[in-house]
Amino acid sequence: MTLPPSTTPRTRRRTAAGVAVAACVTGLSVLVAPVGPAAAAGPVAAAAQGRERLATTTAQVTMNNSFPMKAKLQREDIATVTAMADVVGWQEIANPAQQDAIRDQQGWATYWPDGFRDGSPSRRSANQSPISYRTDKWQRIAKGTRQTSNPVKDVAGDRWISWVVLRDRQTGIKVARWNLHFVPGAWTSKGSAAQKRNRDTLKKEWRNQRRVTLEVIGDLATRAHAVIGGGDVNRIRFPFLGDAVVYDATPMSLDHLVHVANRRTTTTGMTRHDVNSDHPAVRVTYDLNRWRPRGR
Repeated sequence: MTLPPSTTPRTRRRTAAGVAVAACVTGLSVLVAPVGPAAAAGPVAAAAQGRERLATTTAQVTMNNSFPMKAKLQREDIATVTAMADVVGWQEIANPAQQDAIRDQQGWATYWPDGFRDGSPSRRSANQSPISYRTDKWQRIAKGTRQTSNPVKDVAGDRWISWVVLRDRQTGIKVARWNLHFVPGAWTSKGSAAQKRNRDTLKKEWRNQRRVTLEVIGDLATRAHAVIGGGDVNRIRFPFLGDAVVYDATPMSLDHLVHVANRRTTTTGMTRHDVNSDHPAVRVTYDLNRWRPRGR
């Protein structure tokens, strides 16, 4: 979907010696590494002596909430999506009805990259891809935004990548989540007359969005235990970030969730949910973990 241009400036297998205690809380497992005789079972157990493994589960969603829809349908989709997730990256949030529906979700906070004007989120381009998160689970400790493309006349306004670093309140695990809406019309033989006329420019801007996204991901990897992101890529069946990430929303379509591969991040399920919008809500569940010295 084309947005209106802005006026100004996304197991290790457990063994009997490997885990002694598993304390489960909603959305959270705290796994305590063995000490004493169990530590003598091998080098892995010995290395874990004096440390404890903390783990949490997060349900992440990407959702393009089509801006031309009726406000009632937009509100329904926003309520549906927040009921299935603890972090959501939104795209096409371009009118007050959508903004109000997001702000009305109880127990949620939202990063609006362009901030507020007169008490409401501004309607500039940077605010069209906000990120929401449940406040009972996550504390936001960092945030940022960066322009990824320039306006293309009669096709799209300037577009921005938004990101947050969230800290799990129970375990201290930090996850970075980024969100982006790529420009439309660059990689399709169809599209509007304006898209066809500006095809070369759109491809240039799309590639610049990819370049900026990779730079942002590189920075976020130094800030958090896990890096997860995605959005509406406006290109199908294409690994848009190469081998820099793992593609979690398969088969590949327009809407992606991806993560940076490391030993702290595993996926446990992906589902697509049909909603009123012309895009599905894509949900991926991630298991995250970290080690810390015992007693800290």
